[in-house]
Amino acid sequence: MVLTETFEKAYLRAAKKRIFYLIFCLYATIVAFWMSETSQKFFKYDAKYLTELFTPAVPWGWCDLPVESSNSSRTILVIGNSYAANQGRVVYEGCSGSNVEVKIYSLGGCEVLTVTKEFDHCHDSRKLFCEAVSEYKPDVLFILTR
Repeated sequence: MVLTETFEKAYLRAAKKRIFYLIFCLYATIVAFWMSETSQKFFKYDAKYLTELFTPAVPWGWCDLPVESSNSSRTILVIGNSYAANQGRVVYEGCSGSNVEVKIYSLGGCEVLTVTKEFDHCHDSRKLFCEAVSEYKPDVLFILTR
């Protein structure tokens, strides 16, 4: 009864502009309280999970494919992002039957020819790709990216 007499009657007679202003103020207050509490919790406890969530889950590093003979005359290296891990097998199947050893080195989400800044693990990817090439010393190098 008290609410009806004090608030409802006054706002039933109020102009639309005043009602919209009141609704806007109430929503702004709710958002301000929610953001202050939620954002503090998020940045304090949950931000580390966000980086894990957006880190690509693909094969990383070396992929050793079976060699038909122990004394291969030629070596082929396939490097690149996750596309190299997925499509490197095409290179391997294309060279099967010949006396070739094929290895794949991939870093998911990291480009070979450009600097990738989207993911934390890609900051030194160019150095890692160069080290992989100098370590394996291939006769033929395939760079597979999308």
